[in-house]
Amino acid sequence: MTKKILFISGIDFKEKSIQVIRKTPEAYVKRGWDVHYLVLRDVSKRGNYYYEEPLNPSGVQVFRHHFFFSYLLNVIPFQILRTIANKIISYIGVYQLLFHAIRLIRNNEYSVLYGYEHIGTRTVSFLKFFGKARNRITVSRFQGTWMALYYKSKRYLKLLLNVDFYLAMRFKSDLCIMTDDGTQGDFIMGKIQPKHPDFRFWVNGVDFSSINNELCNEIKINYNLEDKISLISVSRLESWKRVDRVINIVNHFCNKYPDFKDKLVYLIVGEGIDRPRLELLVDDLKLRNQIKFVGAVPNYKVPNYLKVCNVFMSFYDLSNVGNPLLEAMRMNKVIMTLSNGDTSKWIRHKKTGFIYSPKDSFYDKVANDLALLVKDDELNRNITSELLNFSEKNLWTWEERFDEEVRIVESKIKC
Repeated sequence: MTKKILFISGIDFKEKSIQVIRKTPEAYVKRGWDVHYLVLRDVSKRGNYYYEEPLNPSGVQVFRHHFFFSYLLNVIPFQILRTIANKIISYIGVYQLLFHAIRLIRNNEYSVLYGYEHIGTRTVSFLKFFGKARNRITVSRFQGTWMALYYKSKRYLKLLLNVDFYLAMRFKSDLCIMTDDGTQGDFIMGKIQPKHPDFRFWVNGVDFSSINNELCNEIKINYNLEDKISLISVSRLESWKRVDRVINIVNHFCNKYPDFKDKLVYLIVGEGIDRPRLELLVDDLKLRNQIKFVGAVPNYKVPNYLKVCNVFMSFYDLSNVGNPLLEAMRMNKVIMTLSNGDTSKWIRHKKTGFIYSPKDSFYDKVANDLALLVKDDELNRNITSELLNFSEKNLWTWEERFDEEVRIVESKIKC
């Protein structure tokens, strides 16, 4: 059987975030596979693609279609109605993908059917049910999950509303890969399907980034970072990413340490539907001189922004061990974050960074620790030294991460 793979996904490629989506099919191309990628794209102005052009990775044959009715999300007035509509659209999306996948399978000898995230995985499960996956390896791939949080907090209505995620994780694929992003996907997988034949719980890779000194100097000049206390966050601007928390931390710091107010700059790197609300908050707090909205930045440029800033801030609701935090670790930045999910496996307070309980009133504590960093150079050096040692022992490069995945997939074909 040829090394030909069909990825099936409801998540399109992005240049400015979530790089693993693009890197995965590219990794198979690099290792000699013939790669087809069937994907549905959200065309609404409330999704994650309105500021991104369609992207076709080199060597990947992309079959792109639009989610039916996603344009309706532009005109539905209330969030609860949009949530319901979005869920219906995603259910319809599975049948859209199923239709297109069957047509592709008729004309191609795929050795692997790869379901990316819950919509893609549900589609592959239907293909298997209808006998279209016979003599083919099936892979289910998840980037993380909210399900563990819902289960532990006994939010049963949320669990019920996400029954499609549950069904996707129930699918007995030949290989299931869950990202170790701090959301405790291994825990919930152990509850939903404790006897999956081959479950892998892997952290994403993080490369050693090349730095463009000219771009770094340009960033310093554009945002007046010279001799400043510079903070940075990198994320889509969505409500659960809680960039508002960092804005309030800056406000606490400026009020408590007014002598440092003019020496602090916070760069918000990212774009999303929450930006108008965040900009209004910054205006209300009169922090336009301290807080700068950079907007969406291509992935290859992000390390330059990290390089020129002192402290990486990540205060998400769910978990903070996404690729931005891992990249900040690789760049050896001082990190301030919350102890939710499995974040505490990576950041230890005043050892490899600063980590706070989300149950506490942490704004004042973070402001005090920022002031401590300004005054204590030795603390800075100790933290970054400890973080460097930890990163070298615990982080994969993308090459290492995908070498392991492709090796396992190819071993299953040979079996």
